[in-house]
Amino acid sequence: MISEDQRASRMALRTLSLLATALLISAPLAGAQTIRGSIVDRNDHSISGVLVVLLDSSGTVVARTLAGDDGQYLLRTTSPGAYRVRTLRIGFSPLISPVITIGEGETRTHRVLLDQARVQLVSVTTTVKSSCGRQSCTRRTLSNDTLPGRIFGRVRSGKMDSVGTRGISVSATWNSFSVPTSRGAQLSVTEHEAVTTSTDFGVYRFCSLPTESEIMLRAQPARARAFPATARLTEREPFAAVSLLIDTGQIATAALTGRVTSDESIALRGVEITIPELALSTRSDSSGRFRITDIRPGNYEVVARNVGYGIMTAKIEFTPNHDEERRIVLKRLPVLEEVEINSTYLDSRLRDFETRRKIGNGRFYTRDDLEKVGGRPLAAVIATVSGVRMAVGAGNSSWIASSRVPSGNKPLDDQDVRHGARKLCYAHVYIDGRIVYGGGDREPLFNANSLNADDIEVMEYYAGPGQTPAQYSNLGAVCGVLVIWTRRL
Repeated sequence: MISEDQRASRMALRTLSLLATALLISAPLAGAQTIRGSIVDRNDHSISGVLVVLLDSSGTVVARTLAGDDGQYLLRTTSPGAYRVRTLRIGFSPLISPVITIGEGETRTHRVLLDQARVQLVSVTTTVKSSCGRQSCTRRTLSNDTLPGRIFGRVRSGKMDSVGTRGISVSATWNSFSVPTSRGAQLSVTEHEAVTTSTDFGVYRFCSLPTESEIMLRAQPARARAFPATARLTEREPFAAVSLLIDTGQIATAALTGRVTSDESIALRGVEITIPELALSTRSDSSGRFRITDIRPGNYEVVARNVGYGIMTAKIEFTPNHDEERRIVLKRLPVLEEVEINSTYLDSRLRDFETRRKIGNGRFYTRDDLEKVGGRPLAAVIATVSGVRMAVGAGNSSWIASSRVPSGNKPLDDQDVRHGARKLCYAHVYIDGRIVYGGGDREPLFNANSLNADDIEVMEYYAGPGQTPAQYSNLGAVCGVLVIWTRRL
């Protein structure tokens, strides 16, 4: 027998589905005039998350959007005329385009080139409780304006067990930006989090959500691993149905994300962020962003270090199925006078490197070799090695693979998949003797654009098991092994 509560939950979900369908069918088409294009940096790498604003001839904002992971954007306007495109991104100089004239029904293309700059971010965080009723949505936010977005769905478990899917906390997070109205004003961002609780059959609902923003959805069970999902609502499609998966067979873990800057607010690339107690580490990418996943819940010390900067340490409490986001600021160390040292001493890691180089199995790069390529990204350097297949993804992602066919069907990391990662045979990667990618299930791939040649002292690459030394060889190391030794102070 179906209880009254179960019947009500089913009716609510069916009503929301019908309402979403009706609104999507009846939604009016946006204006026929569009401006689209891509946003890149000086190295022709795509820049994601850029706030793109369309200004009319009087300087009034008529449209806005966020660039996707591939740096692409699309703006629509309801009338032809003269417009400018303004772009704002943390860590990059604001830019206003020349006048772009759009005729009726016309689509114009505009490519944006951004330069890095010392741009500070004013950040505010707000948390609200979603107050969606069974028959209507009411808004509890800081503004009187009603946001049209609605997301509903179910928390699903692959197993029927005591954990269940009722009473699970579900969060929706997104950012909103305020556009500076005067020259020199700072770009500010408000980080929003809405929370709700799943009802019968795992049903959850969010209302009063924004359009044209990426919304991260995550279930937060206490004793199961949750897999986040993202949704982007638009004015034409303000509704979405999203299922959230939990796996009761896996331990609930946490993640650490954030951005590293200098004390002058300049994004720092190649910073090593480690959790020593768990032997977890990563390095920041070209925009200073980083992410460490599969963190066992608990209180751990996090260490950040980079050549020429002071070391940062902090204790962080990690809770199950929650992303801890931190901004790390490193202070530049004073430059000391150069001291000439005449010594033939090589530390143990370089002695071992030289021993393997003399044997000749593999491809080896000395510091002199790396000096010749300047500050090029590691991806550009390793791509020249025979047998290497570079897999290029969105958001400046680049992964090292081989032409071999991958064995098994191991799932990739969700974020890598969103950036375009495919089922390939990816090389294992070691940095300073510690493995940073070993081919595990849902293990984040190593982004070869997170380091450049200036960060590396020496490097060695082995194309297959027949070349790989014993200390870097295991049953899964059939797709190549890259060993990197970074420069030290």
